Amino acid sequence: MLSKDQRDEFERSGLTRLSAAIPSDAAAAMRDRIWSFLQERDGIGRADRSSWPVGAVAQFQRLARSDAFDGIWQATAVSAALDDLLGEGRWRRGLNGVLVTFPQPGTVWTLPTSSWHLDAPPKMLGVVVSVRLFVILDDLEAQGGGTLVLAGSHRLVKG
Repeated sequence: MLSKDQRDEFERSGLTRLSAAIPSDAAAAMRDRIWSFLQERDGIGRADRSSWPVGAVAQFQRLARSDAFDGIWQATAVSAALDDLLGEGRWRRGLNGVLVTFPQPGTVWTLPTSSWHLDAPPKMLGVVVSVRLFVILDDLEAQGGGTLVLAGSHRLVKG
């Protein structure tokens, strides 16, 4: 269940944080599955930085359709937050999208000025109809490749 502060933050910005919502062992298992997939498919080794490509890696559909990310849906904090936002029993597990971005040495990060889009329908008549979960499975430094979300944008498109 969300706290009053989390609920207020969600109403204000369209976002809220569920710190440590997924148990560390489940997050580690998901990381391991991603690294195993990358090793098998592309020869990208966790311990072999020389095998890491620059930038984003795509085409994770096979992994996303597997049971690799069941730990997200088994996390009590995640299901309780979804029950709170959408109503108990009124949500269903969505598709898993996997985004992996490797370091880009020598580049300076700047805020993108194009390719912004909506990932879900806006909040209709004050009712939350969908949510998008961003699950960070490892340490993430500022400007380190996480997905950008424009806080408050739900108010710009609200019906």
